[in-house]
Amino acid sequence: MSHDPRLVEACAYLRSLTPARSLADIADLLNCARSTVHELEKEATAAGLLITRHEFDPHGRVSPARRAELKRLQIYEKLRDRLRTCSPPAEDGSKRLFRELYILPAKEGVERKEMDQRLGAFAEEAALVVYKILKASSCAGVTWGTTLGTVIRRMASISPSQDHPRVSVIPTCGEPLGSGLQINSSTYLAAELTKALRGNERDIVSLSGVPVVIPREFHRDPVELAAIQKFIHSAPGYRKVFGFDPNRLDGDASLHQLDTILTSASRLTKPFAMSGTELWRIAGIEPTEFQQFVLGDVGGALLPRLTPEQMKSPKFKHELEEFDRIRKTWMGLQWEHLHKVARRQPAAKTGKPADYPGVVVLAIDRDKTDVVLRAVKLGLLNTLICDSDLALGIHAVLAK
Repeated sequence: MSHDPRLVEACAYLRSLTPARSLADIADLLNCARSTVHELEKEATAAGLLITRHEFDPHGRVSPARRAELKRLQIYEKLRDRLRTCSPPAEDGSKRLFRELYILPAKEGVERKEMDQRLGAFAEEAALVVYKILKASSCAGVTWGTTLGTVIRRMASISPSQDHPRVSVIPTCGEPLGSGLQINSSTYLAAELTKALRGNERDIVSLSGVPVVIPREFHRDPVELAAIQKFIHSAPGYRKVFGFDPNRLDGDASLHQLDTILTSASRLTKPFAMSGTELWRIAGIEPTEFQQFVLGDVGGALLPRLTPEQMKSPKFKHELEEFDRIRKTWMGLQWEHLHKVARRQPAAKTGKPADYPGVVVLAIDRDKTDVVLRAVKLGLLNTLICDSDLALGIHAVLAK
């Protein structure tokens, strides 16, 4: 039985007010029984006059911290699409180079200043994500850093299973000369990840003892520099990873086989530092000069302070040349390597997924926002695994 349309409209209007009128109030106003009001509400909804709104946690059972975290879900939903938009297109033009975003929520109750606890909570979830990602990989390069090291050690603590990915792992840079044991060095972490994936450390390529930077004083004499570079490239581990020719990016070098690079990103407040060692200082670069031309680094590969647009302009030729001189002191993975891996795609007959993992950055803390965004805009990053703090920092910049 249908009721008077005017009565249905009146009921719908009263229920839509903020705050909404109760069934009892509406029954008094319309001079009818509560059961009748319930029927009127059903008819109003069916007629499209009233939309039922679901109220989340009306009894306050969810903590305020968790409610604030849940409110960010709408932001996260849009963030991946925004990162894809500011990333360059793939070579075939069908899609963007940035593909995946994993946001691991910050552990409730852990303050932002408690970095060790935050990193531990992040690594616990990130380890499972990295395992999943590596199933699409055949050869992965590992850079260095505390964040990456914490995640890899967490992976090693997970019980091995039959479906663990079978991946060849190689280091991508040496170590600062004269430093002590580097538990977060590229070689150490490559060995740790290999053990986590295979259960042993056989056939590990080592870059220990290979200097990660050549001080600028040796760059003044081209003959002297060439001799030092030739000596470094003659080291068996370095030659296997980078090849004998320092200017070659292909051939038989292991870097040519990479389809994945696991790396972290530097902080703006502490760029180009390995386990507390400031690499720019070893390279003989003044801090003011470094800050003027360098924004930060991804796995040691330096990123220019110039924007992608400025890099193409003749007006900034001098700045680009100065940046180039600084980055040539670094003997590890360069952004040409990141560029190549980020664009590599499986051959049609390999049976691999449509995309390799590419360059995977693991990072926490919003202080890395500018460095991560620059890597995305330069097309050097395919997948970002980050915490909610960094995600919100990126969102704040992109929303401007």
